[in-house]
Amino acid sequence: MNDSNIIQFKPDDRRPITIKRRKGICHHNHVMLNEQTRMVECEDCDQIIDPYDYMYGWACGDRHLSSLRKQLRKEIKKLSVKFEALKREERNIKARIRRVKKGETP
Repeated sequence: MNDSNIIQFKPDDRRPITIKRRKGICHHNHVMLNEQTRMVECEDCDQIIDPYDYMYGWACGDRHLSSLRKQLRKEIKKLSVKFEALKREERNIKARIRRVKKGETP
């Protein structure tokens, strides 16, 4: 490819480039349900939300929380077994210490 095939575009100096950006992502934590129009509106960002999308996101979040709860219950069970073993070991060690102290006293 030679330089004669390349076209240089010069920016138009008359119009400044403006980029519109959102000020962050709204998680739509505070929503308002309008019964007459059957719409879901976010009270934080005033955006109209598709009801199906909102319910789908809510259901996915609920499913995630349910699986997380099951996982945490398994973890609690496992840790409680370890805790009981440590308590039993502590009692045994205290009993050994008492026996050793009894044996030392004349």
